[in-house]
Parts: sequence; C-alpha cells; structure tokens
Amino acid sequence: MRYLFIPLFLLAYCIVQGQSLASKTWIKIKAERKDGSRIVQRFYSENAKLEYHFLTNDTVLVNEYLIPNQKLSYTLENNTLHIGKFQHYTIETLTDNSLVLVEMSDKDLNDDKINRYFFISEDRYFDWLNSRNFINYINDSVLVANQYVMPQYDGNISKYLYDNINDLFDKANLKGSFVVTPKGNITDFLILESEHVSDKFIDKFTKIFLNTSGKWVLPIWCNGYYCIAKFYVGFGSINFTIKNNFNSLSFKIITDQTQTLSQTQTQTQFQTPRPVKVSSPNDLKLAAENFNKGTQFLINGNYEKAIANFSATLKIDSLYIDAYYNRATAFYKLGNKAAACVDWKTLTQLEQKEGEKLYIENCKE
Repeated sequence: MRYLFIPLFLLAYCIVQGQSLASKTWIKIKAERKDGSRIVQRFYSENAKLEYHFLTNDTVLVNEYLIPNQKLSYTLENNTLHIGKFQHYTIETLTDNSLVLVEMSDKDLNDDKINRYFFISEDRYFDWLNSRNFINYINDSVLVANQYVMPQYDGNISKYLYDNINDLFDKANLKGSFVVTPKGNITDFLILESEHVSDKFIDKFTKIFLNTSGKWVLPIWCNGYYCIAKFYVGFGSINFTIKNNFNSLSFKIITDQTQTLSQTQTQTQFQTPRPVKVSSPNDLKLAAENFNKGTQFLINGNYEKAIANFSATLKIDSLYIDAYYNRATAFYKLGNKAAACVDWKTLTQLEQKEGEKLYIENCKE
C-alpha cells in the first residue's frame, strides 16, 4: 500500500579505494530508482544530461540539460557528497572509472522514490558510447551530431543570430547543415531547405553564421573527430509577451537518433501505458487531488470510491505510478484479483520492481 512510508533507507556501502573526485569529470550514463525500478515521471527523463566536472577540492562545474555550467561548491566527507545547497548523495561506488550516487532525503522514503545515478569517467565515455552504437559515423573522421555528440557554441547562438539579423520575416524557416572541426571552425555550411525567405536573406544569414567559426567546441571525448550537424532555424512571433510582442528566432540542432537493438526493444515493450496528454499544471494538480482523496478512501476501507478516484487520477495522468499501486490494492481488497493483476502488470511493463513482485506472486499461474 503506497500511502505507508516505511523507513527502509539503509546506509550504502561505499567502495572508495583511495580515489579522489578532484580534477575528474563524470558523465551520467544511467539513472534508476534505488530499488532498481525505472524512473517514470512526466517532467524528468532518466536520459537527461548530467555531468560533474570536479575542478578543485571544493569546486564543481555542473552541466545539466536545462541549467548548463553551474559552478558550485561541494564537500566530501567519508561516503557523503554535498553539491551546492540542494544536491546530497551517498556514494555507493567510486573507482577510477565508475561513480554511483544515491540521493539522500530528509524524509523517510521508500526505495522506489529515491534516485540512483551511474556515472562513467570522461576518458572512458567515448568507448562506452561506441560499444552501444550510440555514435553514428559518416566515415573514419566525421561523426553525426546526436544527443551524445553535440557541438556547443560559446555563447547563445539564437541571441547572436537574432541580434545580427534585423529583417526577420514572419513564419520564415531554414534547415541546413554544417561541419565543426576539432578546433571549432565551421566548414561545409549548406542551406538544405528554406521557406518564406529570399536568396538575399539566405546569403546574409550564411555570412553571419560563418562568423561563428572558431567559437564552437566539440566534446573532449570526440578524440579529434569532425562533427556534422543538421540545424533548424525558425523565425516568427512567440507566444508570450514581454512589454510588447516581438519577433523571435529559434536555433536548434536536429538530433536524429540511431536506434539500437536495446532501444527498439524498450520502445516495443513499453508501448502501454502512454501519457494521455501533455498535462497542464492545473491538470496535474487535479490528478494529485484525486489521488489524495482516493488514498483517504482506501485508508477508511471505502474501496469503491477509492477506485473511482484513482481511475480519475489515471485518466488525467496515465503515468501516475502510485495510483496504479493503490488502485490494485483496492481491487484486491474487494476480491477483484483480475483487475488488480491488470494494474500490477502495467507496473511491471513500466519496470517497477514492487509491481513486478506483486504480479509474479499473485497473478502468475
């Protein structure tokens, strides 16, 4: 039953072997719950970027998907790592090439609510990507940009282009490609598609873009490779107002991903459930309210009303994990084992370890 939070948090064993974090860069390669369950959240991906560049004995550069290049202080005491004010971890493993961190919490949480992160050292990351076919080659010297191998501009490329192009056209779009050399220069710049723009505009855009040559950086683990990147540039009015409506420019590198066998299997295995829709904050608030009402009905033994509220929660947010657990409990209490097994099977498909255990114990013939 998911409303009971039993304190199961045990101190993790740390393999330190005399290692130090200073002057080391770690890149996240995997995330899961502490009990091994898959992380299922609407606004978080277990594949989200996270890098720690430990610069000195007390300073770390944190590079995340939404907040890059944060310089924070850190402390390391025994097997406890504190980064800034809000990131607190127990170190499970620390060797030359491997770092495993488990989130610490000031609340008593079940293990399926606590995240575990697996990192690999920067000097081993390229080989790790290559061994899993996450790197796409054009030839022996050119890589294709994707979510792992991404050229970075020294600054805000969208702002640079916007500041240097005054004659924007509403609904104009450009698609193209360029190659970044190991030294950060641009070669082989091409416009592949264009809409609502003149040749004069394309010439001007090309010149301005080529002026960024020398300001691009490839990840250090690319080992001297060139990188070809496809890009999209969109012009037009944005959907919110700051003082007055104004035109905007959005630059995005297109990261077509090469599917590996494991990715294909995962996509097939987890076709259901899918999010019903991209929920608004109000929708998510309503889902939580229904869940809390259902939980209270469950505690009080009113299983029919509990099921109705958990079903209402899942109608809004089909990835609300605890609603599946609690609804299955209510079904089971009413003697509807078949319906409980459907929810436990869904949890199994979502790689939730407790749900899988309940399904095997109660539903497997």
